[in-house]
Amino acid sequence: MSDRPRPDDQATSSNHNGARSNAYIPNGTVPPQPVVPPTAKFTEGYTAPGFRPVASSPDQTSWKPPKHIIWGTCGFIVGLLASTVVVVLQGVWSSSADNPRETARQGLADAVDQCDLGASDIAAVAGDGQSVSFDGIGKHGAEDFDDLRCLGNFLEMPDSVTEEMAHTRALDGRQEDEWGDYRVTWSYHPDDGMNAVFSVHVNEH
Repeated sequence: MSDRPRPDDQATSSNHNGARSNAYIPNGTVPPQPVVPPTAKFTEGYTAPGFRPVASSPDQTSWKPPKHIIWGTCGFIVGLLASTVVVVLQGVWSSSADNPRETARQGLADAVDQCDLGASDIAAVAGDGQSVSFDGIGKHGAEDFDDLRCLGNFLEMPDSVTEEMAHTRALDGRQEDEWGDYRVTWSYHPDDGMNAVFSVHVNEH
């Protein structure tokens, strides 16, 4: 009896590509089935075999400028603000220097503050700040002259003018004198005391 396979012992099968195969299959043997991989289920937390997730880099999600750019920008802003302040102050100083009357007025205001004439009963500052009036010097005592001397000292009034004011008589009438950017006029009466006006006097021509 021949060992050659009979035609009915041969089975025809198809591979996964659909091609027909004439491989010999022994009688009564179940042909092997192709291995089909399980369907991948992508659920939360599932990672496919051989797949490594790439961690996101902070540089990919948000961009931060380098420190030297930040410091450079801050330095520029501070420098710009400082320059602006300097320009404004220079403008104020220049305006004051270009206006002698304003400079003298400020000097008179400073003298009033230093001598605390705002609290004096015999002194009054004009609304425009360019003159200070004394009324009734000596009626309340010799200390009234202290305010007048204080103001004269801060305005650098010559001592000769101070002495002339102290020795003024009623019959001398209205007196006046000038020095620097200031002028003073005064008169004396035994009943009213001395009246004096210190004022800004600038020759702008």
